[in-house]
Amino acid sequence: MKGVKDPTAAVGPSSDPTELVGKGADDKNKPHWLVGLTDNFGVHFLVMLFCTQHLTKGFVKWLTDAGEKFVLETYGISAAQMAVYQGVIRIPWAAKPVFGIISDYLPIAGYPRGPYIVLTTILAVGALTTLGFAQTSIPVVGAVMLLGTLTFHISFSDLLTEAVYAKGIREHPQSGPDLIAFVWGGLFICGSVGTAISGAIIEKSSAWTLYLVALVPCALTVIPASANFLGERRMSQPEIVAQRRNVCAQVECVFLCGVMLMATLILTATGIFIESKKVVAGISFAVGLVVLTCFSILLSPMIAKVNAFATIQTILALRYQSAAFFFYIDDESVYPEGPHFSTTFVATTLSLVGSAFGLLGIFIYKNYMQDLTYQWIYIMGNIIAFFAFMLDTVFYLHWNRALGISDKVFALGSTALEEVIHSFLWMPSCVIMAHLCPKGMEAIMFALLASCHNLGAIISTNLGACFLEVVGCNPTGKNVDAAGNPRSDGEQLEKLWIVSIIATCLPMLSMIMVPWFIPSRKQNENLVEEGDGDIPATAGSLYHQWYGTDDANATDEERQPLRPQPA
Repeated sequence: MKGVKDPTAAVGPSSDPTELVGKGADDKNKPHWLVGLTDNFGVHFLVMLFCTQHLTKGFVKWLTDAGEKFVLETYGISAAQMAVYQGVIRIPWAAKPVFGIISDYLPIAGYPRGPYIVLTTILAVGALTTLGFAQTSIPVVGAVMLLGTLTFHISFSDLLTEAVYAKGIREHPQSGPDLIAFVWGGLFICGSVGTAISGAIIEKSSAWTLYLVALVPCALTVIPASANFLGERRMSQPEIVAQRRNVCAQVECVFLCGVMLMATLILTATGIFIESKKVVAGISFAVGLVVLTCFSILLSPMIAKVNAFATIQTILALRYQSAAFFFYIDDESVYPEGPHFSTTFVATTLSLVGSAFGLLGIFIYKNYMQDLTYQWIYIMGNIIAFFAFMLDTVFYLHWNRALGISDKVFALGSTALEEVIHSFLWMPSCVIMAHLCPKGMEAIMFALLASCHNLGAIISTNLGACFLEVVGCNPTGKNVDAAGNPRSDGEQLEKLWIVSIIATCLPMLSMIMVPWFIPSRKQNENLVEEGDGDIPATAGSLYHQWYGTDDANATDEERQPLRPQPA
């Protein structure tokens, strides 16, 4: 599976429902939401978001993602191995806390964000150039590491801009849903453009050509980053020293960043050097358990609970898309019973339909779901998701044919429904993470929270790869095995429905956690009271409670910086 307010207005919830965002009688007098974003955040910053979020995270990422499986397929690897390599490629998303520490502790020429975006953009351009021209002359591990370098740039620049808009959302909490909708709406639109051209490029040239097409859009980020469109003020040496003291004062956060660094290094080495999928899955599970335990002990209760819920739910949603890829594209000689979709249909048509309905999900969220509580939206969303993803099981069993529904029509319909659910479940997750970032530690805290979700996705991918191998659903897309003997993917893919139904049912287990782990607050309300943003995100943690390390003179209120506001 896949978030304009007058700054002088009160941030607390109103007892009068007509005063809620989007519900008041004065809404008609409010400026257009995009004008409000411009007034609150500035044109330059919105342009910076366009380059880093829309062009890079949208167009470049979606364009290259469309060809990733086709590139890995050229090396003749199995679905399980492809899944593990894809996990390695995405590991930089889980290393974002380290990037946060680096940017906050080691600003370049007094600027903690812009210069890092410039440097990582240069690295990404080099990786794209090498992939586009060298192609299969690069060994598979080399291709995986170059793709990981591209991910490194996307995730690093994503974090640094997230830190800025997280601060803005805290200052204008009711603008949060509008800003998140701008970011993700533009991302979907630009990503859709990349997806729209990917299929034709792959068919007429090759998947490697996608990296050359991505070169210029990726390089454009250098311009606004160099011109300081982030609006950073150059820090003086005393300010740098003070910020470093502030970072070091958050000992627990720094420790957690170290934990994430070790976790990502272990998972990278495991994915590259260990062949046994059971060993990879076992190590991944152990890493996830250690990380989740450390976060839960060292962070404030509300942050720890929200983070634990998001991570556990993500791990439970086993990822098996590498096997589904072969189910879609295998020809008749490899999988006679398959749908035999074309490259354009898989890389472009399905993705475009998903993007369009993803935008519909954003529209539904922005217009109808902002006033729902986090608890309600997670419970309702998971129930809907369960029934929607059961359609995949129906498809893998070919039951749609018995109902007289063609493979293409059924695949398009299920993809559309699933992407709507992806969108309106992800939007509130972005909003709640932004609200949980303490003032002055936005980069590190946003990174810590987002990285756990990303680490959970990588662990889920490795567990899914193991499950594919154990169940015996490990297609290769070839009609001969490694020894040259004739084979077919049919026997392997006949078991794909088993993987699908388990992956659909497991996330439902997380629903029992919602009442205890997710705050019963509306999404356009602050989770932090005025003045509490300066209090460390570790205050009141289990570690502090067990060892009495909180300030002995602190009041009870000071020990609970992230308590809910009174109703």
